[in-house]
Amino acid sequence: MKTALALIGLLALPAAASESAGTFVVVYQAAPANRVAFLRELESSGAKQLQRWKDEGALQGYRLLVSRQEYVAYLDDYVLPQVAGWAEEGVLDSHAVYLAQYPAARPWQSLLLLEYRGDEALAAREAVVAKVRARLAANAKWKAVSDNKKNVRVERPPVVADPVSSKEIR
Repeated sequence: MKTALALIGLLALPAAASESAGTFVVVYQAAPANRVAFLRELESSGAKQLQRWKDEGALQGYRLLVSRQEYVAYLDDYVLPQVAGWAEEGVLDSHAVYLAQYPAARPWQSLLLLEYRGDEALAAREAVVAKVRARLAANAKWKAVSDNKKNVRVERPPVVADPVSSKEIR
């Protein structure tokens, strides 16, 4: 039996704070040359301030997002080389990446679906991931994206699911 693993990425809906808490949206753009420094600054001081306001009840929640173009570049440069490596190692049958069509209304922004060859292949996941990442670390472009990945996405816990035939749901 094949086993599927879904990784839901980027966002979860914020929990409500106090009834009087407000929400605001701020959009920043940074030139590509300044983006890494900007994201580091936002992560170190900006996110801490937002979290303080949330903890104090001044905000219901906040989300730090990257552009769709940046996320697609992250997929191309970081995620897909790993997935190709996992397939080469023989643990994956297939994979798919879905991006939310209307992201503002979704509790998630991206979905990575990995179809493993079976339970044994899924059990080998951690070892294969480590092996492929060690190999990819020699690639400077992949390594740079790997070092910066926390500025592009938030990884949620995976969901393991078995396929169900239409006969089983009747």
